[in-house]
Amino acid sequence: MARRVQQPRRREDEADEITAWVDRMERLGGFIGGGDCNEYPIEDGESVPPINWSTVTDRAHIHHRTNLAPDGSRVSCTYLHRALLTSGFQDAARYAAHTLGQPEAIAPTAGHAKPGQGGPRRIDMIFTDRRIARAVLHVNVLKTSGVSDHDGLVVVVSRRGLAEALRREHPPVPLDHAVA
Repeated sequence: MARRVQQPRRREDEADEITAWVDRMERLGGFIGGGDCNEYPIEDGESVPPINWSTVTDRAHIHHRTNLAPDGSRVSCTYLHRALLTSGFQDAARYAAHTLGQPEAIAPTAGHAKPGQGGPRRIDMIFTDRRIARAVLHVNVLKTSGVSDHDGLVVVVSRRGLAEALRREHPPVPLDHAVA
């Protein structure tokens, strides 16, 4: 019988596969990608306080979204976010919030209807390479209650800025301050 890999470990493997694009980005264009990450952003620079896992009642959710700390407590999975930021990707919403003055860009995107899972959180994210980040104009979180349990995330980019990024006409934005 095949051994099933736990959710947090699977996401770590996926993050490590995505970071392989960093070398290719520098030679062959750029990167824009994202989705429901099923993990949380690193806490530094976010607008929602961390989850108190001792108050979460959905046991399966705890298993899928935390790692066991040495002291036996539970800590939120943030590996994917940290790995991508450290490797040179930019979280478009954090860039919009901290560089473009759009704090609403880091609003929670999921967890609105499931109080037993720790409340609303930002787990849907779009990442770009650091040159394409310069083309980001705005990040919108679209409320979709009644349609989906996740809000939509729209990243508006400048066509001209995107073309300039792909032609390498400007330097990349600095690394996110939380991992620099």
